[in-house]
Amino acid sequence: MRRNHDASGRVVKPSGSMSTARYEAVTGRGDRPRLDVVAILTFWLLLLYGINAGMVVPGFGATGQPATLFALGAFLWWLTARFVPQLGLDQGPQPVRYALFVYATYLTASYGMASMRTLTELERTSSTRGMITLIALFGIAALAADGIGDLDRLRTLLRRLVTFGALFAAFGILQAVVGDSMLALLPGLEWNAGVVYDISSRAGEIRPIATAMHGIEYSVIVAALVPLAVHFILHPRSPSDPPRAAIETAFLLLAVPVSLSRTGVLCLVVGMVVLAFGWSWRRRWNAALLALIIVPVVAAAVPWAYQAMVEILSTRGADASVQARLDRIPQIMTLIRERPLFGLGYQTFTSDAYFLLDNELWGLILSIGIVGLVITLGLLLTAGVTAAHIRRRPGASPETIHLGKALAGSIAAISVSLATFDAFFYRILLFTLFLLIGAAGALWRLTGTEESTSTGSAAQPHPTHAR
Repeated sequence: MRRNHDASGRVVKPSGSMSTARYEAVTGRGDRPRLDVVAILTFWLLLLYGINAGMVVPGFGATGQPATLFALGAFLWWLTARFVPQLGLDQGPQPVRYALFVYATYLTASYGMASMRTLTELERTSSTRGMITLIALFGIAALAADGIGDLDRLRTLLRRLVTFGALFAAFGILQAVVGDSMLALLPGLEWNAGVVYDISSRAGEIRPIATAMHGIEYSVIVAALVPLAVHFILHPRSPSDPPRAAIETAFLLLAVPVSLSRTGVLCLVVGMVVLAFGWSWRRRWNAALLALIIVPVVAAAVPWAYQAMVEILSTRGADASVQARLDRIPQIMTLIRERPLFGLGYQTFTSDAYFLLDNELWGLILSIGIVGLVITLGLLLTAGVTAAHIRRRPGASPETIHLGKALAGSIAAISVSLATFDAFFYRILLFTLFLLIGAAGALWRLTGTEESTSTGSAAQPHPTHAR
């Protein structure tokens, strides 16, 4: 059979009476790209979550994390596919891709503007490292947005993300229980700048990190993945999905108090509130009752973590970290007044060169100005709103609409953490956010096509896509 292709290089069903499903079965391809983006992103997730963020390839410095280097390759693939449509990536309109392009263009301009003034060696190194990271982030988000072939493959990727997150959560819980990080340097890698990221303590208890760089990063990641995990409980694709998703959700929820972080609790609440906007009142009440049951269960399972969290939450006003953030505001405002609109230049503000902020919003204003902050928030808002409003796409199924709400909840959960610590410094958190942004774009694109609509409304995944 002769295959027809559209302008983007995708296989198009010929006119006639043959059904889409029959045509895909004959060709064996349908609307999927030539290379399986989901398989490649799954391997990247293994690198991201399986290797401690402080381990780097020798000679590459802070940008030498295997996941970052792999993501640079993802960007090259995406860029090549823009000029070679036969590679199968989508070329059509894409709101998330447009927002990513505006974001990346502005940061690149900010990087160029920074080089027009005299920079210290520390500022120059930090800014260049930021540009390399930006390319990697763009590559992951754009590849996910344009390269995932159908809704079933998108669900598979997000399902695997939740699984990696649950293993990540379980490893952190184990660290807290045994009181040891259990981290070992992998062959061929080295610790970045000789620093070994390790567990710490708070309120007299162990604060785990899993493979992250800090306990707060750990807490935000596990909390942000809960909405997606809940989605797979409520919308299973096979009989084994509900118990598996329930176990993963339990690990993610348990890891939030174990992390001993107020930020984690805040992110969990925000993420679940956004998800609950798509629920009926009956489901909301059931969820509230379930939450009342979960709290004493957690208190019984990890009493030491529960008591420490109660102490941390009840002493917010007297907490030294909160007071330190408030004390730094006059210094911050002095610097902002020097360059309010465009900032000092992308990634030129560092704690080593200036002082610790512990607030990403302040850091964005100082580095890329108020304009840059608006563009960054615009990217997050575009991705969140795009995912949350999938119901307006033609033929969207209830399951797909709920998945969009879950994605919006996860993006909102990470976004709110920008106000509580320097979130964009932490690579696992940052890459997870941009993968979710790309997934939101993919969901919008796939729900808007005739082929994916029929796939998305099916009760079971297409047999050629089952894994």
